Amino acid sequence: MKTEQFQGLKLLFVLSIVFMHDGTPILGEGADLCSFFFVISGFFFKGETRVRYRDYMWNKLSSMLPLQWLSVILAVIVLHLSVNWNIIPHLLLLQSYIPEKGFGFFDYNGVAWFLSSLMFCYILGPVVYKVVLKIRNKKLFLILLFLIIWALCEFVSGKYTTWFIYISPIFRLLEYSIGVTLRQIATNSSRIFVKNIYANIIIICVYLLFLRCRVFGNTSAILHSLFIFYFYLNVETSLTRLFSLKAIVFLAKYCIYIYMLHCIFLSLYSHCGVFKIPLAILSALCVGMVYEYFYNKVRCRSKTFS
Repeated sequence: MKTEQFQGLKLLFVLSIVFMHDGTPILGEGADLCSFFFVISGFFFKGETRVRYRDYMWNKLSSMLPLQWLSVILAVIVLHLSVNWNIIPHLLLLQSYIPEKGFGFFDYNGVAWFLSSLMFCYILGPVVYKVVLKIRNKKLFLILLFLIIWALCEFVSGKYTTWFIYISPIFRLLEYSIGVTLRQIATNSSRIFVKNIYANIIIICVYLLFLRCRVFGNTSAILHSLFIFYFYLNVETSLTRLFSLKAIVFLAKYCIYIYMLHCIFLSLYSHCGVFKIPLAILSALCVGMVYEYFYNKVRCRSKTFS
């Protein structure tokens, strides 16, 4: 299945997060937007059946830890941050495991909690995949996951609510599991062809409007799941071709760098007025391209010697 048709959505949500952190929310709260990435990550998890778990984890760690180190080092240097012992969990991608009381999981590079929780999902991804694979009634299991998320959002309260609903790897693993389950359901479903461009535009506008108005509240993973399912099955239409344009796919390739570095550059260019966001995005993009170039060089060299 071609993943290019989802690249435009990824880019749209990352740019929306950038605008939100600048004080101009376009598509809702950051937690709702991040839910999309956990669901879509689970949706595209392939099971890694031909890769040993050790190699699978090494691939994930070797790609995510250096990026986290880069973001923390940049934040300390560019923003002149003081360094203390709290930096250790951030460097090890463990900050999202620690409840908010007495610990700043938003310190250094605040958005990096996403990588921390995503790594937790990757660690348990193969287990989740095998469990879902053995479940006969996957649709019923998906509904059960929806109900669990809804119940947690409704009934969890107290001083740790923000951490649990927003940051907690456990909550995000539920969203990731929704994506894994959804993909297995979608794989066995018939494709649909809504070729009417206006119908597709209306559907995506309703989706984005519901997201902007927080119709589903903290359970936005349910909304994302419904649209991802529709978007996956609705292939080769004007809408999917629009979201898979080469320019969009190219920019979306560096989405993770824009996400991970934009807050640092927004603070750096805080005096630049209307140019602040474009400069932050461009700087994050350039740093990401340079980082990826050297990262690939080092990785190729290490494979040569191994």
